[in-house]
Amino acid sequence: MKWLPTLKKELPLAHFTDIPVDDDTLYDVLIKDEIYENQTFRHHCFKGVRFENCHFIHCHFSNCDFIDTEFISCDFSNSENDHGYYCHVLFKRTKLLGTAFNECLFQYVQFDDCLARYMSICDTQCKTVLLEQSDFQEAYFETNTFKDVSFKNLNLFKTTFFKTSLKNIDLSDSNIEGLVISDTFAEIRGAKIDFMQAVDLVRFLGVVIK
Repeated sequence: MKWLPTLKKELPLAHFTDIPVDDDTLYDVLIKDEIYENQTFRHHCFKGVRFENCHFIHCHFSNCDFIDTEFISCDFSNSENDHGYYCHVLFKRTKLLGTAFNECLFQYVQFDDCLARYMSICDTQCKTVLLEQSDFQEAYFETNTFKDVSFKNLNLFKTTFFKTSLKNIDLSDSNIEGLVISDTFAEIRGAKIDFMQAVDLVRFLGVVIK
């Protein structure tokens, strides 16, 4: 698939802190079973890296680049990501509870089977992004640009979309009960929904179906 990372078949084991001082870039390695809490990481670049079962709790990533990178069974709960660049990145079976992405660029990114309740994505460009089989209950999306973004079988219960257009996005196999949008309804205009979802969205018009 066009958005999947390209990694080498054999990756030597390394540590997150092995980043060279001279260029702040870590290439073609496996980082596994590492735990970091309340730490800040700035201006680091990861290319061809697979993270497995790594925990970054209450951490802050600033101006970090992730290219051809996989996060498998990782945990970024309550971490912040500012001005990050994510290109050909896979988040799989990863916990993103309360994780914040601010002013980032997502390009060819996939979220698969992730727990992303209360996650927020704000002021971010999303180009060719797939969200599937994941739980985004009460997540928050504000002032984002979506281009070639796909939703598949998501839990969007009480999820907020503010100044983030869902035009041309197919929501028909996702749970959008309690969806929160602005008073203008602009976010939902042009989205693809099924009949039962349409009945639920009628509440925005202030009418009752008998």
